[in-house]
Amino acid sequence: PAGAVLAPGSASTAVVVPYGGFGVSANAEPYESPEHVSLIVVSALAAPPPFFAAQVPEGTEGLVFVPAFGGLLAPHWRDDARATLVGLTLAHDKRHVARAVLEGIAHQAKEVTVCMAADTGAALTGLRVDGGVALSDELLQYQADLCGIAVQRPRDVETTALGAAIAAGLGAGVWSSIADIPSSGDDIERTFEPAICEEERTARCASWQKAVESSFGWARE
Repeated sequence: PAGAVLAPGSASTAVVVPYGGFGVSANAEPYESPEHVSLIVVSALAAPPPFFAAQVPEGTEGLVFVPAFGGLLAPHWRDDARATLVGLTLAHDKRHVARAVLEGIAHQAKEVTVCMAADTGAALTGLRVDGGVALSDELLQYQADLCGIAVQRPRDVETTALGAAIAAGLGAGVWSSIADIPSSGDDIERTFEPAICEEERTARCASWQKAVESSFGWARE
């Protein structure tokens, strides 16, 4: 089947055709990629967010950043949303801003995992991450805290490039089947376990939701 269809909940679904079979994929995207957000912040702070984020505690002392530079997709679907930084006080500095950026990425990931679980009916028991931003220990620990599940980082975080190479290898006949491909997916470099209570998790998500709502309605028609 061509194209994708909207799931009953907040994620889109698409048919996936892996080598030798088929399956269904649930996709949920917040709009901005973590790498894009990080590049924007690097240009403002002259250093990657993790460099400063490691210098302040989780929660950023009430500062919340919503990376809605081009609107918000799942689960809000608001094209009138814009990036918002709320809760700023005289006690905050660039370290807190950097940390808030990372935590905003984690909150968006938390939201899409919730809507994907709701659409599929399958509870998440763990997350495996990839991409350059996954090298941030601060981000992944906060992600584990928010989701309440373990977050695993592979030794090779460039999983997208690896998948493209595997697909090319199969197409070129380097391997005759998936079974012939050397496995690297289980090579976990580090696992981050949740370290906060449910009450604290709920409070952080509530603050995030208030910040998200404040990001609505800024785009001019």
